[in-house]
Amino acid sequence: MSSSKSHTIDQGADYPCPCRRRSGQLKPIALTEAFGCNLCQQIFVINEDGCTLEPVSTYYPYRRAWRWTGSDWQVQSSRLGPGATVSLLLVGVVSLSLLILLALAARLGPSGLGMMIGLLAIALIWLVTRRF
Repeated sequence: MSSSKSHTIDQGADYPCPCRRRSGQLKPIALTEAFGCNLCQQIFVINEDGCTLEPVSTYYPYRRAWRWTGSDWQVQSSRLGPGATVSLLLVGVVSLSLLILLALAARLGPSGLGMMIGLLAIALIWLVTRRF
């Protein structure tokens, strides 16, 4: 029976891989403060608290972290990576702007619709060519 209390991760010990249910093993990588899995080839680092582990690079917008309980890993709450928050904010602003423009275009009639489409095209070109 495992407890939910966090334990400090020993940088010299081997652990089971948190992302696979198979028999992958995390082994310390020499001269670094990281672990590598012998099955999925993923690299993990220990967070500042010393009790949680997270992958070095991920393709997902949500970063996962695992907490060591002494016998197994428990998933910590996922959090957004820095690139994902900017993307979500940009999508929200563009969506809100589109709704406002469509409401204005519907009120102005056919001549207003053409003007709004032109303004929308200019705004989209500006957003695409802008660098973050």
